[in-house]
Amino acid sequence: MKKSFNKYNKTKMKRLCPRKEILIVDDDEVSRYYAESVIRKESTFGVCKYRITTASNGADAYEIIEELKPSLIITDLLMFHMNGFELIAKLHASELYKNIPVIVLSCLDDSETRENVDKLKINAFIRKPYTPETLISAIHNLLK
Repeated sequence: MKKSFNKYNKTKMKRLCPRKEILIVDDDEVSRYYAESVIRKESTFGVCKYRITTASNGADAYEIIEELKPSLIITDLLMFHMNGFELIAKLHASELYKNIPVIVLSCLDDSETRENVDKLKINAFIRKPYTPETLISAIHNLLK
């Protein structure tokens, strides 16, 4: 019989495995999987340095953020239900979440997007397609 994963178990797991929590938000399943696999390959003695959670839109991501309070958020910009810009603006409006670092992964690279990214004070902007080294470097810089 499978044991339920309640709040006690989550607290106990965080104490036993003090890895950083990363939330990946992207409506494209392949993009989520790629980012997750790049991060999982960054391991020590076969143990991933990070716990990874994924969401397919900003609305779902915000619910996860309220529960987990991740150490880092990696998000796309173009999504349904709540896009990346809206998610980031909502985070910055919250006293609880405004200091969570954000990496944006996006195929958008026009001047309007760059201007909006600058206004939101995003920690890192990575243009898709990207190399694994680029993503890992940004993660290390923000979580050191």
